[in-house]
Amino acid sequence: MKKYLVLLGLLLFCASITVDAQTVNVTFQVDMSVQKAKGNFDPATDVVTVPGGFNNWLNEPPANTDKVMDDPDNDLIYTKTIAVTPNTAYEYKYNIGLGWNGKDENTGNRRDSIGSADTTLAVVFFNNESSVPAGPVNVTFQVDMSVQKAKGKFDPAADVVTVPGGFNNWLNEPPANTDKVMDDADNDLVYTKTISMDPGNYEYKYNIGLGWDGRDELGGKPNRKITVGNSDTTLAVDFFNNELPPSGNPVPVIFNVDMRFLVRNSQLDPTADQVLVAGNFNGWGTAATPMDDADGDTVYTVQIDTIKSGSQLFFKFIYNKGGAITWESDDVGQNGTTNRFFFVEDSNNVITAFWDNKDPDLQTKDGNILFQVDMSVMNEIGIYDNVNDSLQVRGGFNGWSDSDAPRSVMNQDFLDPNLWTLDVSFTGEAVQAKELYKYFVKVNDPNSLWTDGWERPVPTGGGNRQVLFEGTTNQVIPVEFYDGISPDWVITGGKNIQVTFNVDMNPAMDPVQQAIPFNPALDTLYWISEQPSFVFSQGWLDKDEMRVLMLTDPDNDNIYSGTLTVQEPAFNSFVYRYGWVSGTDGSWVFEPAGFSNFAYRVRFVGQDAARSFPFPNWNMPKDTWTNKEIKTDQEKDPFTSLTTVSDKGIIAKDFSLLQNYPNPFNPSTTIRFSIPQQSVVTLKIYNILGEEVTTLLNKELASGTYDVTFDAKSLSSGIYFYKIQAGNFVSTKKMMLLK
Repeated sequence: MKKYLVLLGLLLFCASITVDAQTVNVTFQVDMSVQKAKGNFDPATDVVTVPGGFNNWLNEPPANTDKVMDDPDNDLIYTKTIAVTPNTAYEYKYNIGLGWNGKDENTGNRRDSIGSADTTLAVVFFNNESSVPAGPVNVTFQVDMSVQKAKGKFDPAADVVTVPGGFNNWLNEPPANTDKVMDDADNDLVYTKTISMDPGNYEYKYNIGLGWDGRDELGGKPNRKITVGNSDTTLAVDFFNNELPPSGNPVPVIFNVDMRFLVRNSQLDPTADQVLVAGNFNGWGTAATPMDDADGDTVYTVQIDTIKSGSQLFFKFIYNKGGAITWESDDVGQNGTTNRFFFVEDSNNVITAFWDNKDPDLQTKDGNILFQVDMSVMNEIGIYDNVNDSLQVRGGFNGWSDSDAPRSVMNQDFLDPNLWTLDVSFTGEAVQAKELYKYFVKVNDPNSLWTDGWERPVPTGGGNRQVLFEGTTNQVIPVEFYDGISPDWVITGGKNIQVTFNVDMNPAMDPVQQAIPFNPALDTLYWISEQPSFVFSQGWLDKDEMRVLMLTDPDNDNIYSGTLTVQEPAFNSFVYRYGWVSGTDGSWVFEPAGFSNFAYRVRFVGQDAARSFPFPNWNMPKDTWTNKEIKTDQEKDPFTSLTTVSDKGIIAKDFSLLQNYPNPFNPSTTIRFSIPQQSVVTLKIYNILGEEVTTLLNKELASGTYDVTFDAKSLSSGIYFYKIQAGNFVSTKKMMLLK
């Protein structure tokens, strides 16, 4: 009997082991609707998991796809059934994504006791958030620009600061993004901007300028992040690019200048001549800071230990040859001056430069350059006299003057009186040196209206021409036309060309962007030609305060327009800028200009052939007022300025913009649109950052359906957007370029 009792006990023990080893199914449920509404969760790209003690807390991802929850009915309630050991208490939480990436619930672990039967847990909200917080709320951003100003990377008078991010479409479609511009009302260089946004998580960064031109902060590092809650908040002041102000303590600054270029050309004798550095740190003293070349490598060095970090250094290198001081040229200038510039940090202040920025390894040679210019256009329209007037070439090689006549005054060709040439010699010039120049008309008539003989070449936006010195005796520049005006662009009599110029004055009214804002109620805006030859062809007096074309804004949309009737004969080239007269004191305010390339705008009336103007009433693309010297509103030539638009002969009942075809495309595609009434139609292409790529169309069209071809052979593969505006109709679509 005792044996049977023992056997029965063993059987009961084994049975108990079998029961304990069984599992039960637990179904977990989590509602993700609030997270989706807040932008924290995207059902199309994200997964939801339920890690816990029952599945090793998602150990060793990504081998954990068995923890992924499912939403088969797309109601945003995700479920997962997991077999667990019964009669056990478990901790767990819900998580977005595989592994741990900071997107798990932030309310602490959940805890449930599992019994001995299958069970379905009640639906819970992720993070226990059962409703979307009330919004929007105001968030004030603050960024300190003092270090960037000290480094010469930011000019409060000319630049704007913006705060682009996920809350404002990352500055999409500039320049219509001035609502992202920050303000510095008290001029303390701490810029602020209050933006209304919904609660959620966002990324952002600070940026100098509108759009994306490489002046945003962080340089490829992760964007700044913010979690917006239920109440208004003001963020702590950030430093742009996280660059803190230097301490202001004295630090060592080392100057190095490589003088090999002068030594190799026998201009500097290392055994007798002295090299120095002069700048604002030593009162520009020409004897105060000598440099030495202890190792004889012709790289001269000096260390100064008394300069404080945070200092702005302006300086140049000089050499003393028997008491005669020679300075570097003004071409080494930086930060708006003719001098070198350096910002002193708390460490690593080493300045290394070539004398005059000339590479010592450049080969120097003697040689000649033959300059040639064709004056046929100027002669044809009657503003240049090949018999009485003369021509010169002026550049850095002759001091930008005619004082050295053999190297400046050009010769008229005996067989072609429109052709003027000059063979200019060079001695000891660096091969591939950049030679800057322009052509200059010397008018014989002292009473002529042509008082400014300097050309404003169209290809350079009015800036200098340039040629690289080859170091040969027979270098020839192909024949160039004065002002870059081709004979194909001549406007003969009877064309009746009328040109309408348009400019967006919103930036000029913004005190953040414009030191003296434009006042529409008092000030008067003018279009100003900056091409002396064209001015002369129109019979105008050449001066900046030109009042030949006033622009007005009858519909008060801050887009000003004015129509110019061209006096013929003339030529199809418009080099210009804008300026206004103050209604308060009569003073003028101009868009800035200088000697750099594209200091002025260049535009054309569209042509389909030589001297042919199919649209004599030409509406120019919209310009935008700028307080910068370089103008970005440029066109290349009248033929590319004319976009061919095909009228399909289809009656249009409504405004519409269709999907481009083909899409994806390579390299061209067709965009079709319809307009039911005569409208000014603008069709533009943007990249994925919202930067304008090109304007395909900006002209008035009759009602109908049209096809426009977009050729993207110069662009890289990617997503692009095309946007049409016709009257009040605006539409944007996406397309893909695949190469």
